[in-house]
Amino acid sequence: MRFMMLGVCAMLLLGACAIGRPQPSPTPTPDVWIEYHIEGGVAGFCDDLTIRSDGTVRVESCRLDAPRTFTLRDDQMRQLAGWIGRFATTTHEHRDPPNVADGMYVRLVFHGQGRTPPDGATLETLRVLAGVFIAQAHAFDE
Repeated sequence: MRFMMLGVCAMLLLGACAIGRPQPSPTPTPDVWIEYHIEGGVAGFCDDLTIRSDGTVRVESCRLDAPRTFTLRDDQMRQLAGWIGRFATTTHEHRDPPNVADGMYVRLVFHGQGRTPPDGATLETLRVLAGVFIAQAHAFDE
């Protein structure tokens, strides 16, 4: 019993020495909900889009002087949050065959937390949404 008490006292003393100054908690990075990449084609696409759980939309492109940042509207945020909870993580890729002139490569990653894979209509809606934000990003340069 005496040795157990000594052990507990030693742990408390050593633990107190390790406490020191409180460290600030790092600010959590919002989760990525959607990643979209498109390259190639006659227009020379080279765009990347990321949508995060805080509603931030970031577009980067080799044709832009700097990345563009947007914010989802409330209705878009609610729709995406519902899909994140309902649908499973999915990656959808399309690459034109190598012999196609001006071939394109498109990759959409949806980071869902549900169990059901998103259907074709949902994936198409996500591609359209990405395209709208990419077009808005390029409209600033025109």
